[in-house]
Amino acid sequence: MSRTIGTDAMADVVAGGRSYAGQSRAERQAARRASLIEAGLDVLAEQGLTGIGVRAICARAGLTARYFYESFPSLDDLLVALCESVGTEIVDAGLRGLREAPDDWAARVEACIAGAFDVVLDDPRKACVVAVGAGHAGMNATRQRMLLDYADLVISQFDLIVPTLAGTLSRPTALFLVGGAVELVTARITGQLEIDRDRLVAETTGVFLAAMGAHA
Repeated sequence: MSRTIGTDAMADVVAGGRSYAGQSRAERQAARRASLIEAGLDVLAEQGLTGIGVRAICARAGLTARYFYESFPSLDDLLVALCESVGTEIVDAGLRGLREAPDDWAARVEACIAGAFDVVLDDPRKACVVAVGAGHAGMNATRQRMLLDYADLVISQFDLIVPTLAGTLSRPTALFLVGGAVELVTARITGQLEIDRDRLVAETTGVFLAAMGAHA
């Protein structure tokens, strides 16, 4: 007689590493982790750092706490994962803009900045991660680490795009550029700076180009 697989039986399947509904154990874990990150973005945007909690995230994701702790040892770890997830998306969008722009390095810089900014400007949940990150120790530490990674990425891409100037963009300068860009978009998100998207992109692009030697 056929029957629905219950929670305990499902746990046995997962523990055994066998496939279920066409997905492997690793695929199911990855899907649950992605669902929890999406739910975390929703709850953080709605309730802020003071209101976010494991129970609310699990309810939004439709998962039990057991599956939360399968993916994240603590709520703090999920908040760090949110920061990393948004940060990775920013990098991917920036690089995509860089690759798809016309073969002109000024246009590429602008497309890179526009792509990166639009990740948070087009999604209030991701904007919230940027806006509140400094108020959480783990998120702020992740933010600082990612700024250094961004700076190194800017240098590597600059050397590829403008090989005649390779090695001329220093790490302090690159860090100043990406740090300033993050502060600008954060000020725009939080309402401290009234500026439209196009002007924000244009002014940031101008600073990058000047620092990279376009106007030397």
